Formats: sequence, structure tokens, C-alpha cells
Amino acid sequence: MDKAASREYLATEPCARLIVRLAVPSVAAQLANLLYGMVDRILLGHLESVGSDALAGLGVCLPIFAIVLSFAMLGASGAAPLASMELGRKDPQQAQRVVCHAQMLLLIATIVLMAVSYLFSSQLLTLFGASAVTMPYASEYFCIYMLGTPFVMIWNGMGLFLLAQGDSKQMLVATATGAVVHVALALLFIFVFGWGIAGAATSSVISQGLSAVLAIHFLRKQSSALRFEFRFVGLEARLVGRILSIGSGRFFIMFTEGILLIVANATLQRYGGDVYVGAMTVLYSLQSIDCVIVQGFTQGTQPIVSYCYGARKLERTRHVTRVIVVVSAVINFVLIASIMLFPEQSVSLFTNDAELAALAAGYLRLFFVGFLFFGIQLGMQTIFMGLGKGFCSLTVAAVRKVILFVPLVFLLSGQFGADGVIFAEPISDVGSVLYCMTLFFFVIPKMIKGPDEAIS
Repeated sequence: MDKAASREYLATEPCARLIVRLAVPSVAAQLANLLYGMVDRILLGHLESVGSDALAGLGVCLPIFAIVLSFAMLGASGAAPLASMELGRKDPQQAQRVVCHAQMLLLIATIVLMAVSYLFSSQLLTLFGASAVTMPYASEYFCIYMLGTPFVMIWNGMGLFLLAQGDSKQMLVATATGAVVHVALALLFIFVFGWGIAGAATSSVISQGLSAVLAIHFLRKQSSALRFEFRFVGLEARLVGRILSIGSGRFFIMFTEGILLIVANATLQRYGGDVYVGAMTVLYSLQSIDCVIVQGFTQGTQPIVSYCYGARKLERTRHVTRVIVVVSAVINFVLIASIMLFPEQSVSLFTNDAELAALAAGYLRLFFVGFLFFGIQLGMQTIFMGLGKGFCSLTVAAVRKVILFVPLVFLLSGQFGADGVIFAEPISDVGSVLYCMTLFFFVIPKMIKGPDEAIS
């Protein structure tokens, strides 16, 4: 059977069954992925005597992790929907050309990021909010973790092509295997070998390498419609432009997440000190639990949108877009409401420091109130990406983080100190959701209007 034709089930299998088939492994994979960062924060936050400082030091590193991931998304999240559309059009050769271009873009990004990170590590960590107390922890973790940049690019970037062709179970295997190994190694390195924060970083690099190897293995199988290739290809300007145009939305979301953390950490360091940076690390860690679950659902179902749109199955495309937005909104609301109902218990997952826990729990409900409705935006941004409208997704991210959050942090912190950083979060969340809904209802119905069309 032709490999592209073998993905025809994306356009023919009953929608409810197909969504469950793809979304459940994808959500599970994202939860496993979450373990990579969460395990480090949980274990380090509970270390005796140095736990709060180590957690704050790790929190200083979070922006660079978001920035690295953003460059993986720039090359891969733009290429993956294009590859799905080409499979839907029954053009596997063009789909593979897209994959090869993504590989080259990821390679270039890896080289640039590692060079910049090691040349300017101390300046970057100072910019991100490191103090004299937290700098040793941040520097030790950062320098080891960045060695795994190639693995992050392959596993998070190329792994999207497993999802793009509907192989979410294989993505789950690659991610879950690495996550389990990470937990085991982190416990061994931190508590048995006594390596502390260096042990957490080392376990991350090893486990990410394992996930990357498994992702390559699955993409090298004969049954894979999209393949990882060990060769260099010349980049075509037109195709690179399309990939970057679509991927710019997800890139901007992740990149500005890093910028957002830099601004928040630096402002909190100025007005509140290390304990406020640690509290923000806890709050963002709780927020990331919600985001990875919702994004696991949306990423798992996005290939249905892209494939059906490429095959011009417009009625099915419309149906799936509605399901994605509604389900992501419900999942997000339930998760955030649960966190808000139990603030002390939620915060205690990451720290046993009384001062840090009290500060984070006190801010939690205000921090999350606007995020109750953020699942609507996550679902709609996924549709933008799946239909090749990366620029729309980019503008939504720009509204939330650049136009609203960053100016509000500077404005409100001048009036309210560290509290102003917390006040900025719900205002920017609500504003970006309203903008995203307006843009979505203006753009998307026009794209998927009309009856199904036959592919010639």
C-alpha cells in the first residue's frame, strides 16, 4: 500500500473515534514530556536548606528553554501541517521535501543557539534574573542542559512529523520512555550520587537523547510516510518561506514566552527578590501542567484538520474545528478551576519552603483567573496552524505578550511593585482571548466554506 494512501483514515474514519485514537496518546505524550521539567523542579524544590535557591536558579533558566523550543517549533510546526496537507493531496514526494527542509532548518538553529548560549551564558543568566545567590545554581544547570540542544530539536521538532502522519502512539513511546528514564536518573543523580542541580540537568540530557533516538527510529521505518533522512539538502527559498510563515505563529508563542519570563523574573527580582522569582516559577509550573494537557489534545487532532483540508473534505474540516475548540476550552476550564480551588495543595507540589509556598498560594487565584478561558485561544490557534494561517496565530501571541503583558508589567510594577507583575497576567489573558475569537470568526469560516471537493 502507498504510504500516503495508508493515512486515508484521517479523512474517512468516524471523527469521534479518530479524535480519541489520536488525542489520547498525544495527551499522554505531553504529560510524559511535562515530567522532564517538573521532576527537576519538584526534586530540587524539596532539597534541604538549598531547595528554594535551587528552584529559583532553575526558574532563571526557564526562558532559554522556552527560546530553544521556540526555534524547534519554527522549523517543525510550520512544516508538519504542510506535510499533512501534501499527504492529503496524495503527493508524498512533496511531503518528504518539506520534512527534509525542516531538518536543515533545525540543524542551523541548533548550531546558532548553542554558540550564542555558551558564548554569552553569564550575560544571559543575569538578564534572565539571576542574583548572586542563584547564579551558581542557574549556571551549573544551564551549561549542562544546553548540551542536549540537538536532542531537544530532534525529539520536539522531528517528533511533530510522527503526529503529522497520525502516529501519535509512536510519539508517546518516544516521549514516555525518555520521561521514565529521566525520573529514575534524576532520583539517582540527585539523592544517591548527591549531584544536586547538576544531576537534574544530566538526567535531562540523557533522557532527551533517548527520546531523540527513538523518534529517529520511528521516522526511519519503512512504514513511515514521512522519513528522517541522514543527508543535507539545498534549501529552496519559496518552501522555506512557507514553512517559516506557518511556523512563525508557534515560534512567536514560545519565543515570547521566554521573553515574558525574562521580563517577569527581572522585574520580580528588582521589586521582590529571589523568593518572588521562586513563586513565579511555581505559578508558571502549574500553568504549564494545564497547557501541555490542552496542547496534547490540540496537537494530536491538528493533523486531521490539515489532512482533510488538503483533501478538500471541507465538511469534515468544519466539524473537527468545532470539536477542537469546544473540547480544549472545557479541558482548560476544568483544570484551571481545580488548581484555583486548592491553591495550597497545588503549590506544595513544588516547594516545602513556608515563605515561598505562602507567597505563591496567595497570588495563585488572581494569577489564574483570566486563564480560565484560555483553552478557547489554544484551540483556535491550533486551527490557524493546521490551515496554514501561521501569521494569524502570530498576531494573537503578539497581542497577549508584546502588546499587553510586557507594557502592563512595566506600567503596573511602577505603581504596585511586584504585585503589578501578577496583575498583568489576567488582563493580558482575557484581552488576547477576545482578540483571538474575533480574528478566528473573521478568517476561518471563509476558508472552509462550501461543499467537499474532489482531488484531481
